[in-house]
Amino acid sequence: LHLSTRRTERGKRCGPGGACDQRAKMARNAEKSKSMLSRWVSMQRGEFDKKPTRPRTVARCTSLAECQKWRLEVIKEIANDIAAIQNTMLAEERVRQLNDSINASIREKQRWERHIRTLGGPNYAKTAARIADADGSEVIGSG
Repeated sequence: LHLSTRRTERGKRCGPGGACDQRAKMARNAEKSKSMLSRWVSMQRGEFDKKPTRPRTVARCTSLAECQKWRLEVIKEIANDIAAIQNTMLAEERVRQLNDSINASIREKQRWERHIRTLGGPNYAKTAARIADADGSEVIGSG
């Protein structure tokens, strides 16, 4: 006995009873949330508040606590990029992009640390972990 199948407009196979017709007509939650009505309702409820963005220059930040918050955000970005770059299946171009992003983030972290020091905060460069080579001597530029 061979049951015939057909394809829906989305390319899914359906059985003879049309079992997948109901699923093909329903919108996904992601599609529903992107609708204009849903956006408008969430704005009215106050759920659409944007997350504050990091200042482009560290000099615009005058609060020590806020500077430390942005420094931690940069550290999280560095950690995420380091985790992503360790994937052996990445193309060389993507590895180079991630490496550039890591280097830029490290420079930004250093700018935040200098600014925190000028505001009277702790000196993170002194407490940073030192990197040693195989002989046990400190690597230049590691802290």
